[in-house]
Amino acid sequence: VYEAAKALAAKRTVPFSFGVFQGGAYDGALYGKAKEAGFSLATVLPGWAWCDLAMGKTRGQIDGTLGVSALRAQGFDVKVHGAVWLQGLGILPERASAMADAELREAMVAQLSGLLTMFGEEIELWEAINEPANVNTVGMAPDEVWRLAREAAAAVKAAGKRSLINNGHEADYGNMYGLYRLDGAPVTAEKRSYLAWLDEAKANGVLEGFDVIGLQFYPGAHLGERLGGVQGPCMTPA
Repeated sequence: VYEAAKALAAKRTVPFSFGVFQGGAYDGALYGKAKEAGFSLATVLPGWAWCDLAMGKTRGQIDGTLGVSALRAQGFDVKVHGAVWLQGLGILPERASAMADAELREAMVAQLSGLLTMFGEEIELWEAINEPANVNTVGMAPDEVWRLAREAAAAVKAAGKRSLINNGHEADYGNMYGLYRLDGAPVTAEKRSYLAWLDEAKANGVLEGFDVIGLQFYPGAHLGERLGGVQGPCMTPA
């Protein structure tokens, strides 16, 4: 599959990379195997709670967890994912739930800006915000989410980097047309779809701040209870 995709990308004269994402602390052996298999892009997840600059986390400590320097030494390009993410599950620090919306937004942008200062020269692509359409565990007001997205993208651009926005779409589709819990009970609460959010972002002058629109695709997902305990529809990439 890798060789076929690489050959196709070469014929179309467009850049093409296969990425590997572990989601936890750096594992040199795992990434070594990925490199041997032909992967060239590594995604790191600097969750605010465990990379908290305001709590004294140093560049060395964060690099030791994420392995940015080690990944570059292995020949990977590096992409940031989830640095700005309104997600619980240990991603947000505990104090986030007690912050007013504006305070939280400012703190999240400050955290992102600090990471950009630390790692801007070593990381090629920065996700400015992850899953803004349907993940907001702290209940930030919609207008503040727009401002968060706009300011996060501006921080990435100010550092001379490409800004990325990411969201899944099939969970939204499933919520509207047939999403079920693992016990078989239907989930009827609709959520705004990613496309609808992007349309609103464009109307609010937010979308122009992003260079890349990412699409997360989890067909046929079975999620544990901490992620809602739902089963998503199984769709093909088409």
